[in-house]
Amino acid sequence: SCTQGYSAAASDVYKRQITDIYQNSILKDSSRNSFMIKRMEDLADRTVWAMGEQLKCGDFVPFVFEHKFNMEVGDGDRKQLMSGTIDRVDICENGTDVYVRIIDYKTGKKDFNIVKTYYGIDIQLMVYMEAAMKLVAKMRPGKNVIPAGVFYYNISDPIVSATTESAEEIEDKIKGELRLKGMVNSDKDIAEKMDNTCLLYTSDAADE
Repeated sequence: SCTQGYSAAASDVYKRQITDIYQNSILKDSSRNSFMIKRMEDLADRTVWAMGEQLKCGDFVPFVFEHKFNMEVGDGDRKQLMSGTIDRVDICENGTDVYVRIIDYKTGKKDFNIVKTYYGIDIQLMVYMEAAMKLVAKMRPGKNVIPAGVFYYNISDPIVSATTESAEEIEDKIKGELRLKGMVNSDKDIAEKMDNTCLLYTSDAADE
């Protein structure tokens, strides 16, 4: 299945990214190696699980991981060369349309702030979307490439309180703690293609 393929590809990506969090500590204090390695494995496993659950609730599939890009943005004298690495690009193909979703992994708490984005203070995800749309347009010639959403995923292994809840209810709590945070296209059909449960995302709506 696409989820199984995703998990296999994603696991290595997550482990590399999570290793970066602890790399300095591991190098400086070998006595903490076993704890750090176990912590990395737990975070990677939880992340793969959460992302797999999110994929199962929609029609998007991973298109590319860790896409490196260089491109010019702006007009006239205000052009700038931008470069970066997009953690993950997902797509959903529907006839002549291809919808594009950006997922950016963060190792700390990172919330999407639409005000900062609007005023150009934090445009990272917008730049990523532009780069991803160019990539998809090149790989899917003749298709209408449409932005679906941009999201942060905070890498975490949350602890939730539980008393009389069932295993399923506890799992739903964990999913809630691991929701993607970002902005989604204002088209309801596109939002439903990403999450038909309305439980896995916290987002602002945006016009195309």
